[in-house]
Amino acid sequence: MLSISVFELLLMIAALPLLGGVIGYVIAVDRSGRSAADDERVEALEQEVTEYKQGVTTHFQETADLLQQMTEQYRSLYAHMAQGAVSLCDAPEDHPRLEEFKRLGRALDEAAAEIGSGEETPDEDRKAPSRDV
Repeated sequence: MLSISVFELLLMIAALPLLGGVIGYVIAVDRSGRSAADDERVEALEQEVTEYKQGVTTHFQETADLLQQMTEQYRSLYAHMAQGAVSLCDAPEDHPRLEEFKRLGRALDEAAAEIGSGEETPDEDRKAPSRDV
């Protein structure tokens, strides 16, 4: 059988907790080193995500501005065409689409006035006119 002396038993009782403490310390130091490196990596990734979000926001703001400019130019062109059609055409009977130009011209003027005043038009008013040919 296995026999352990009192001295060996006391040695194990004193040495095992000491050995456990040393192993725990080594593991804690190793993990804290990794934690600092991980924290730096997390910060770098968060900074990258923040910069990406700012880039996306800037892109869509510029896109919205460009679309607004394009819409205003289209309205201006359409108003010019409608005014030309009204002033250059002889009679509405000769040009059945002339009434549609007049109606759409009035709608564009109303929409421009509402945009200028900050009002929002209902979705029903935003539907494209039917194109009966």
